[in-house]
Amino acid sequence: MKQTENYQLTQWEKSDRIQMEDFNRDNAALDAALTAQAAELAAVQAALTKCGNCRVAVTTYTGTGTYGGDTPTTVPFPAKPLAFMIVGPLALLLARGSDTTAFTAYKNPTQSGSIVSDAKLTWTENTVSFSNSVHERYQMNEKDAVYWVLALYQTDGEA
Repeated sequence: MKQTENYQLTQWEKSDRIQMEDFNRDNAALDAALTAQAAELAAVQAALTKCGNCRVAVTTYTGTGTYGGDTPTTVPFPAKPLAFMIVGPLALLLARGSDTTAFTAYKNPTQSGSIVSDAKLTWTENTVSFSNSVHERYQMNEKDAVYWVLALYQTDGEA
C-alpha cells in the first residue's frame, strides 16, 4: 500500500485489502491538518484586522502673526491623535498625541542652515497648544500663512 507524500494518507492499489483502520487513521490525519489550518487562518484574520488600523485626517489653519506665552497657537482635533504633523512655510512640527514636547524645525530665509528645537505642548482634551517667545514662525503662526495639519488616529475596534 502506498501513502501520500505530505500526510501519509493511504493510497490503495487494486491488490490491497481495504480496512476500516486505514480509513479512520486517514480521517484523523485530515481532521488534525484541517484543524491546524483553521487555527492558523483565524490567527491571520485576527492580525489582518489590525492592518490599516489608522485613520488619516488633514486640515489647515491660517496664522494670525501672534506669538508668545500669552497667545499660544491652538489646534483642535476631533479626538486625540496618535501622532500629528504641522507643516508651514519653512517650518515643521512633529509630535505624538500623548507627548508634551514636539520636534520642530525652522528655516530662516535670510540665513543659511536650519534651527531644530523642541516645543512644549499643552493638551486640553483634544486641543493642543504651544508657544514660542522668539518669532511667530517658530510658533507655527506666521501672519496669513497657511499651515497644514496631518493627524493619525487609531481605529482598532471601530466599524
